[in-house]
Formats: sequence, structure tokens, C-alpha cells
Amino acid sequence: MVASAAGCAPKVENSSGTGSNSTEGKSTLTKYKKPITLTWMSPTSEDYPLGSDPLKKTMDKIAEATNVTVQWKMIPSSDANAMYTTMLLSGRKQWPNLVTKDLGTINDDGVRGAYADLTTDLKSKMPNVYKKLNAYNRWSDLVNLNSKQIFGVPRVGQQVCAKSWMIRKDWLDACGLSEPKTVEEFANCLKAFKEKNPGGAPADKNYPFVCRQNPQEWMSTVFGSWGMNSIYYTEEKDGTLKLDLNMDEFRECMTYWHNLYKDGLIDPEVLVGDASHWMTCMNNSYSGATIDYTVRTNQFTNAIRSPSADAVKAGVKAQPKAQLIGLAPLTSGSRTTATIAGNDPINTSLSVGIMSNCTAEQKEAAECLINYIYSDEGSKLLSWGIDGVSYDGLNSDGSPKWKDKLINNYSIKVSNQYGIQPSIARPVTKDEVLMLFPSLAKEAMAKNDGHYETRHSTMYLSDAEWKEHGDAFTILSKFYIEACSQFLSGKRTLDDAGWAKFQNDIKGLKAGKYMELTQKGTDQAKKLFSGFTL
Repeated sequence: MVASAAGCAPKVENSSGTGSNSTEGKSTLTKYKKPITLTWMSPTSEDYPLGSDPLKKTMDKIAEATNVTVQWKMIPSSDANAMYTTMLLSGRKQWPNLVTKDLGTINDDGVRGAYADLTTDLKSKMPNVYKKLNAYNRWSDLVNLNSKQIFGVPRVGQQVCAKSWMIRKDWLDACGLSEPKTVEEFANCLKAFKEKNPGGAPADKNYPFVCRQNPQEWMSTVFGSWGMNSIYYTEEKDGTLKLDLNMDEFRECMTYWHNLYKDGLIDPEVLVGDASHWMTCMNNSYSGATIDYTVRTNQFTNAIRSPSADAVKAGVKAQPKAQLIGLAPLTSGSRTTATIAGNDPINTSLSVGIMSNCTAEQKEAAECLINYIYSDEGSKLLSWGIDGVSYDGLNSDGSPKWKDKLINNYSIKVSNQYGIQPSIARPVTKDEVLMLFPSLAKEAMAKNDGHYETRHSTMYLSDAEWKEHGDAFTILSKFYIEACSQFLSGKRTLDDAGWAKFQNDIKGLKAGKYMELTQKGTDQAKKLFSGFTL
């Protein structure tokens, strides 16, 4: 969609990271000329404690390398939006120097004067940032579409824990079954699990498949098995957009899941989507299949092999051979390929912007800081932590020798205790991925790699059109979520009469206007960014 600007990046200049804060001189692209303190406003929570002592040590290392000390202005994540608005209204003198926010807000408020324009600075003053962003060739997602300016820097390398179909490998073995490759084979596995009950589930809990969140959420994750995109509409090869709800493939998909539900292969509680119920079913071996983030393969396997004290007290027995594995995207019918919804490697929801109230010196120092964070050295420091704290030296392949408590123990709370902070806009390294999502999760990711669905194109609409589009989407999305649950349970039928009624109901929901504006916005954005480079 966006013309590549590959090969245009200037030579990246990195700091050695060994400088002293007492040294003043000429600034480099990753080290400011003299010690300076900048304020950085960012959400924090129990899971993402910016004020932790280990992170302070990491930030001290960054200050040593850049001459820039960060003074956090921490706001509760639960109240972040309201406090951000209050901050903007408080007056420029009260603004911090940097802010963590979603890129859309940063770009919109940047045009209004709240943030420094980084468009021309990316290549000349922040080449490490430019190099990483340019590799994704996604400039239309990163700029304010009206002004074609960039005011914020997103987190990158985020696609590390995408979702997957999952099934108990030890149950497959017990039933004499192979790893399923199609949705039909998956259904046969569930039928065998129901009949043979290898987990020993009580009769009233013997439901082989369970999921969390509302049915529309996990159903749409695997729409790619039926040739659809997970997000409301699917783009044909010629650029034509089709609303998923109108497609025969949607009817086929709903029929599949309804039949599993009708046959008692899906836990009825999925209609509620309670996460604690889902975890209980998986941890206690009542269910042997689910759809969720790949890290759950390790998490549930470990819990089943070593149940908690409370679980043991309740009668749960350890199953040392238990193994929940991820599957490659399953095909359906005569289809030979399938996709699955995946995390976006560019996390625009977690971005950093430089406030426009900064002095020239503060802006230059902020750019040095961000450029360092996106350097190889800086990204490793934030992604790995400190040698001797989170890891002890390097392996022969150059990867860190992680502390034992960090290995095979997916927990953000644990990694935070070692100074690895996931809520900072920064690059995520492969080594951090393999540490947080090891063994079974790594295998599940490998099976799905190369099969993630294509992202939808950016849309460009006027403010009035965006409002009309948003109003139509609000109505349509509520109907969509309810319809998936209704089809699953059978409250809506999928015979010809039921399908005809469903299609007629859609017509009254401004679905036509929603798709008309979606098509227009997509086409305009493609035209707007044809040949665009930075």
C-alpha cells in the first residue's frame, strides 16, 4: 500500500553507553551534550510498575548512556484518559516533556499544537527509530493522515504472542489420534474426547472445548479458516471489500460452531465468556481444547502437571504427561490454506510523544533518549535488563543466560521484578520473546508464523464521514456480537429462512453505509499514500 523507502536510512550512530553524566561536550544522536532531567508522563499499574527498583536501575543505565535522566510522572492506568485530558487543560507550563499515549491521540493532538513535529527529525536526528519503522513500510498507519506529519513513536516488534488453535497432545495420543489439520478433524478430536473422557471430567463438566471472552471474539480469531478476515470485513484481491456478515463463509463458520455446541462439545458457559471458568476447565482437565494466546500452551501445561495447593485440596491430581500444544491454522472444506488473527508488530496503542512546550534543548535531549532506546544497545537494555540482575552473561549464540525464575515462567509481574518493563514504547527483542514465551509457546508461534491474516488498509475520511462511519459501526458491532452468540446457541437458525431473516435484519443497521464509507476511506488512503516515502 505504501511505497518502500528502504535504503534511504542514514548511517545509525550509537552511543557506547559508557559515558559519565559528569561529562559535557558535543551531543551525539544518542547522547545529549550535558546531564539533563526530563519528565515523562506514563500510565502505571500493579502489573506495570514504573516505579520499581529494578527498573530504576535500568533507567540509571540509560541515563549513564544518554546523559538524560527520566523523572516519571506516573498516573494510574485505570484513570489515564481522564488525567491526560486534565493535563492538557492545565496549561503548557504544567505539561511534562514526554507522554506515553496511543499514536492516534498523539498525532491528532500534535496537529493542534500539543506535540513536537518529528516528521523531518526521524531520519536526521533519530535514525535508529527511522530504521526500525521503515522496515515495516507502514507510514500511512503512523502519520496524521490530514497533515502527513508524525508526532509520536510506537512500540515495535509487538507480534510475539499471537493466538492459536490449541489441543491436548496427551489426549490425542490416548485416543489414537493425530494432530488435526482441518476443522473437520478438530471436530472429530472433540467427539473422541467427549466419548473417552481422557481427563476424567465429571459428567456435568465433560465439554472438550472451552473459551474465554464473548463467542464473537474467539470465533472471529479463526475466521481465516473459512476464508474471512477477523475484523468485520474481508478484502478481495481486486480491492473490493465484503462485510463478513453477508458472506456464505460466515454462514458456514457459524454452522460449524453451532453443530459442535449442539452436540455437547462446547462448554455452554462460553456464552458468558468468564475467564476464571475457562481457566478452571483447562487447569482441571475438564476441557482439552481452546483458542487463545500461544503462551497459554505453557501456562496450562505447567498448571496441569503441577496443580496448585488449592486444586490438590479440591481433588485435582497432577498429570505429569499433560501437554497442551498449538496448532497451525486449520483449513475447512476444500480450502488448502488458512490464516489466523495475529498481534500487530507495531503497537500504536503504546507510543511516546515529545510535548511542544519543551525548550530546544529539552527536545534535542528527548530525541537522543528515544533514539538510544531504539538502538541495538538501548533496546537490549530495556528488553534484557542488566547483566547480573536478569541474566548472567551470554550464551554462545549471543543470547542472555536468563535467571532461572525468568525461564518457562510467563509472568509480567515476575519480569518486572528484574527490570524488564513491557509498558515502555520500545523495540521488543527476539530473546525477550523466547524468554517470555518459551518451548510449547515457541512451537505454537512457529506453526502459525507466515499464516497471520493481512491487516486491513488504512482509511482516510473527512471528520463528518468518520462520525457517520462510527455511528454505523456502533450499531453494527453490537448486533454482530449478539448474532454470533445467537447462532452458536441456536436462538438464531441457519436454515434458509433463518439466514434470509438475518440478512434482512442487517439491512436495517446502516451496514450498507458502513461498508460504503469503509470502501471509500480505504480507496482514498491507498491513493493518498501511493508513492509516499519519508
